[in-house]
Amino acid sequence: SRDMVYTLPEGAKYTADERFVNMSIGDLEAVIIYVNATLSAEGGTLTFTPTSTPYHIIFRIVPAEGVAGHMWEREYTEALKIRKAVGEMRIAISDGEHMADQFAYRENVRMELKHAERNRVRIEVSGEGEGGVMLLQMNREALQSRVRVYFDGEEVKEAENLGEVLEATGEEPLYYSEPAEKGSQYFAVYIPHFSTHTIEIVGVEEWPLADYLPYIAVGIVVLLVAAIFLALRKRK
Repeated sequence: SRDMVYTLPEGAKYTADERFVNMSIGDLEAVIIYVNATLSAEGGTLTFTPTSTPYHIIFRIVPAEGVAGHMWEREYTEALKIRKAVGEMRIAISDGEHMADQFAYRENVRMELKHAERNRVRIEVSGEGEGGVMLLQMNREALQSRVRVYFDGEEVKEAENLGEVLEATGEEPLYYSEPAEKGSQYFAVYIPHFSTHTIEIVGVEEWPLADYLPYIAVGIVVLLVAAIFLALRKRK
């Protein structure tokens, strides 16, 4: 049998619907997401039966308040519950080799890692229907510099916080990045609508001149003010 059986810890409370199991044990919160599978529950035993492939049964824990990643996991888990989150991919690069795990939270979404090397990752995402948010997590070796994110070849605007990405509804892609545990990095990318898209995260080894222009402009203004001040003093 392909059934997957979870026995809940003593004292655990849970509620379930056709896609999620919400659990709590004291202050600890967790969720099980299941796609292309059915659930039967008896007492403290949950049995998941796959109905088609690919199927995913994912267990996520929301860290306790004050622990690194608490707010990120809480907000993303809430996005899962309202079907705004479409999937996630975890990418690790080490000694020139790469590994990737991926989980789709919608039946018609597909993700594929097309290219992975230090400071350059390219992912193809395809599906149908309305847009949503994809979560990426990469280890320290995968990204070792400042980054830029591209969607279908166009640079993506960076949001001010995760909530802005999770609540996005417009026609423009958006992303937010934040450090995760053990030196890895989270990326949340808003995909406005589905067909076939490419997401590329590129490390920028050197800061381009355009990023320095505001500081250069301020420096020029300061020098001009100083020059005018000195000229006026000489006249006196």
